[in-house]
Amino acid sequence: MTVPVLGRAEIEAAARPGLVPDAVRAALIAHAAGRTTVPAPTHLNFPAADGDCHVTSAVVRELPR
Repeated sequence: MTVPVLGRAEIEAAARPGLVPDAVRAALIAHAAGRTTVPAPTHLNFPAADGDCHVTSAVVRELPR
């Protein structure tokens, strides 16, 4: 499987008002209901920029249809 890489224009064309808040709300509800699997966070270091990034990922099981 090849993961698609989208540019800004493609993301903006696919996004609708409220998309992100709706998705975050649904994810938080799923997590509160115990329907998520959350692995350990990933930590990326960027020493050349004296920076770092903490990435938390998860998957929602049993998505409503």
